[in-house]
Amino acid sequence: MANFRSWKTYMLRLIDRLTVIHEMQGPFLDAGCGCGDVSLHFARRGWTGTAVDFSDAAVQEAAERLCEFQSVAVIQGDLLDRELSPVRTIVLMDVIEHVRDDEALLRRLADRLLPGGHLVVTVPVNPAEWRWDDEFYGHYRRYVREEFIELIERSGLHALSIWDCSFPLFWGMRRVYTGILRDRDGPGRTLGDRTKCSSQRSAWSFSPLSAWIDRLILATRLYQVQYPFRTGRWGCEILLVAGRPFVEAQVADDLVDANSRLGAVV
Repeated sequence: MANFRSWKTYMLRLIDRLTVIHEMQGPFLDAGCGCGDVSLHFARRGWTGTAVDFSDAAVQEAAERLCEFQSVAVIQGDLLDRELSPVRTIVLMDVIEHVRDDEALLRRLADRLLPGGHLVVTVPVNPAEWRWDDEFYGHYRRYVREEFIELIERSGLHALSIWDCSFPLFWGMRRVYTGILRDRDGPGRTLGDRTKCSSQRSAWSFSPLSAWIDRLILATRLYQVQYPFRTGRWGCEILLVAGRPFVEAQVADDLVDANSRLGAVV
């Protein structure tokens, strides 16, 4: 479902609403950008930023899609290894479940947020919703909502908004197609191989009706029926916005600067 256009459209609309609610702004980092959907969305709104992915194929596609926007740099590399500039907004869409050491990645990204900045993250939740498509895409896990919030808090951020972005439409569709289409083989033998292909190959595409259903949902905007359910807990994926507290972060930075000056004097 990660490559289902109507779901992407709905997710981007939710991000737009949360951007207004939390007064988010650029520059941004699209961490694990895939084919660049979110970066392109922000670029069209005049934001500057950087898109990073470890898949050569994904980076090539993202660069082609963003070629007219000089305000967005597209870079190939590992998020845990590359030097990342501080930004005001970090987007982590369907990424953290692909990473073995998820806490290390969250801590690194949180450290790159400027005081008052925001992290926008989507993750699959509810372990009871584990299906063959999780393996197809290269997931290590599905999160328990409360445990993921604790993970966010341990990284130094505060959870601000937690919205269900799948129930009831996409949650129900996923239940149906994973029940009808049994145990499809993923695009590689290892989880890393499957992750590299996850933004370009969809489990949903095995169904001959998928393109027609996708167009129908887009044309009718049927995805809007989900919005009233955004605060529920029944779906298979959440969209979470977390913030780096401005006051606490500024105090910490001031202490570091003061200690540095003291050390220089001594």
